[in-house]
Amino acid sequence: MRYGFWLILISLLLISGLFVFVVLATKVEFHGVADIHTGLGAVTTLFGTLVGFFFGHQAGSSGKEKAEAARKHSDAVAKAALAHLDDSKVDDMVDDIQRMTQSE
Repeated sequence: MRYGFWLILISLLLISGLFVFVVLATKVEFHGVADIHTGLGAVTTLFGTLVGFFFGHQAGSSGKEKAEAARKHSDAVAKAALAHLDDSKVDDMVDDIQRMTQSE
């Protein structure tokens, strides 16, 4: 998500601009704190949702990349270790692996 930050930033600016435009164009009269709170609550809820999505997605992607890198490293180590295994021990190893996978 290379352009995600800019997409969120532009969305927030557009929503803010739309809110200001609607308030000014319709000449909304606020009769108390509850009216202001209602209008701003809708806008800030959307802000929180978009920003939370962006950072949550970034954190999830980062975790996935780290897990994938660790898996590739473990796979390479296992293959290197198996390359040095004597042929006489291969059957025992296969039997051990089958027992381990059946018990899970």
